[in-house]
Amino acid sequence: MRRTIRFLLLLTALIVLVGCGSKAPYMLVEDFSKKGTRLVAVMPPIQATKGIDLAGGKILRDKAIEELYFKGYPRLPFAGIDERLALARVEIRDGEDSARSLGRVLGVDAILFITMEMCGTSYFLNTAKTTAAAQFILRSARSGEILWQMRVVRSKRTFHVTRKWLEQDVIGVYEPLLRDVVSTALATLPDGPDA
Repeated sequence: MRRTIRFLLLLTALIVLVGCGSKAPYMLVEDFSKKGTRLVAVMPPIQATKGIDLAGGKILRDKAIEELYFKGYPRLPFAGIDERLALARVEIRDGEDSARSLGRVLGVDAILFITMEMCGTSYFLNTAKTTAAAQFILRSARSGEILWQMRVVRSKRTFHVTRKWLEQDVIGVYEPLLRDVVSTALATLPDGPDA
């Protein structure tokens, strides 16, 4: 009996340590530094579902280009990217073929796809939970292979006395939460050539 209890306690402790000790999962190709990734084009975010706010996508894209710049990747203006995409009429979707065709049109080394999986707020009494989830995939513009990939989910709870004040607080939480999603994801990306 004692042996069984010890075994169960040890098993429980092991499960807790493994579950709490894991870092944010991301995938990085082994020879990333040899791929020659210098120019990275950040695509407009792809919406996984129809109900996602478009303003959230703009925040994610703006923050992504800012984070890439501070990691040593040259800044490519959105206007130039969007203009070339409009002229070429290339559909933006994650995939090898899409990355290669976008790479030919834009003349870059890699394409960063951002998929907004979820971005919304749920209310219960006088509390609100705002959740944002996004997937970041960096693909080679030459081969279309995935160079780096990470999925981030962040949430923030707020509480207020009245529903009206609670809704105002949620507005203030929205942008910092999305910025945190991008910062967390791109912190795992290796530094660029100009770092």
